Amino acid sequence: IVFAKPVSLAFSYSDSLEADEKFVALAYQGADKTWFAPKEVFLNETDDKISVQTKHFSDWTVFSRLSVEPISGSVIINESLDLNVQFVGALNTTTDSEGVEVNNLNINNEVVTTWQANAGTVVKQSDNTALYTAPSAVPSPNPVEVSVTFNNLNFIQNGVSFSNPKLTSTIRVLGEESIFFVE
Repeated sequence: IVFAKPVSLAFSYSDSLEADEKFVALAYQGADKTWFAPKEVFLNETDDKISVQTKHFSDWTVFSRLSVEPISGSVIINESLDLNVQFVGALNTTTDSEGVEVNNLNINNEVVTTWQANAGTVVKQSDNTALYTAPSAVPSPNPVEVSVTFNNLNFIQNGVSFSNPKLTSTIRVLGEESIFFVE
């Protein structure tokens, strides 16, 4: 559907996306199945809504431009948890059929990362994965903060410039007294 004048499309993201709000974005799928992200969207963090002005109604989705998974989790003492990061790049800017500049989206796994944890250990497996191992006792403070810094990554998101952004995953370490079994 194509409109004569721009309309505002608004989407709620609180229930559908677990992400750092400053990296929330919108994308639509073109006729050739390629995803595009408008360069200008409007983020209302108070109401957990994101909106865009457009002249077409297409397949739209809310996504996170930069994410760490899990954003929160739990692990038993001395056990491990896999962590993954993803950067949806905006490497190819193009103009859509309405003359609006959009970003052709692609998953960029070539990011360079540095991982840190305030308790336990975190070992980088690749640039987009790491393995967190909990300490042998429940730490204080708990949950543990595991952070990842994206080195030499610069981009503009919703009008804000980011350089070497950092994301944090909060991991609750459970002691043996927290474990129970149901048979």
